[in-house]
Amino acid sequence: MKHIIVIIISVLLFSCTKEIEIGIPQQKHKLVAYSTIVPLTFPAPKPLGIKLQSSLHIFDNSPSRIADAFVLYFENDFLKDTLEYSDSLDIYSISNNITDYPIAGNTYSV
Repeated sequence: MKHIIVIIISVLLFSCTKEIEIGIPQQKHKLVAYSTIVPLTFPAPKPLGIKLQSSLHIFDNSPSRIADAFVLYFENDFLKDTLEYSDSLDIYSISNNITDYPIAGNTYSV
């Protein structure tokens, strides 16, 4: 009985493997935007901002951050601001003045 257990464990530990290569085609990079544009909420309002990145191939590990874009911020289809990149926050920052927070019911776009 002990011999059978040893054989089974040996087979499980030393089983064969086969490496398979999968060809994944390259795709064009696409713009990816992450944003926090929410109405003012107390006691701790979220900072307003947009993070821009580029989509990456599954095997690509290069940085995808975009820090040199021209980002326009619209409220109800009217230009509200041109956003600038903030190195310290790593986002295109929207002013955090209380009057600049989005209002529920309005539409916002970048």
